[in-house]
Amino acid sequence: MSKSKEQLTPNYAPLYAAAMYPLLAGICHEHGYALAVHGSVANDFDIVAIPWAKKVSSPRKLMNAIQKKTAMKFEDREKKEHGRIAYRCTVGFGVCRLDFSFFPNYVVKG
Repeated sequence: MSKSKEQLTPNYAPLYAAAMYPLLAGICHEHGYALAVHGSVANDFDIVAIPWAKKVSSPRKLMNAIQKKTAMKFEDREKKEHGRIAYRCTVGFGVCRLDFSFFPNYVVKG
């Protein structure tokens, strides 16, 4: 999926989100997820929570924990490829935007 030139125009919003990364990664770790940055990081900050521990919280529980410790608002739920669920997130007055995705937690047997 290619992006337009306007969508790839750099701005400072990803810097604000990057400053939040250590806090977000710590909260994700507490709930059994690894957190990774992906995408162009041109006009928003794309991050993905990947189930990593044997036991992980539901995405809703993780989002609630993040909202308790930040000013993030999870909006616009969208189903993506490979079972991924993505949310558009805003912080503060919407200057800082994140795309926050979750991969599903599959149990591998045998």
